[in-house]
Amino acid sequence: MTLSPNFAGTWNIDAAHSQIGFMVRHAMVTKTRGRFTDYTGSFTVDPDNGDANAANVAIKGVTKSIDLDVEFEGTNVDAFDQERIGLTASGSINRKDFGVDWQAPLNSGVMVSDKVVLEIEVSAVKA
Repeated sequence: MTLSPNFAGTWNIDAAHSQIGFMVRHAMVTKTRGRFTDYTGSFTVDPDNGDANAANVAIKGVTKSIDLDVEFEGTNVDAFDQERIGLTASGSINRKDFGVDWQAPLNSGVMVSDKVVLEIEVSAVKA
């Protein structure tokens, strides 16, 4: 994602107007979705390095860098005169890399997939 230099700098995620969700395979036959309700975050827009879309994700005390596919959704000045930006992002992690290793064996495989797809909708304000 390449953004104009006008968007350069650090942005703080507004958790009240954002959503970080996930999807896993359940019993290897359906997709089950959920969402994180307690999170914080910020990101930096660097117009000189617009193709670098990595994020540090911390779960259960383990932090890992992951690559994200990011789409710019728009920008505006909100009712409180704050500059605001919207982004959509997606990526995936292996839950075992973060110590989330519960599993129940089934005749046809496992109960929950190791691959977790992240689905992110972010509204952020300029720091």
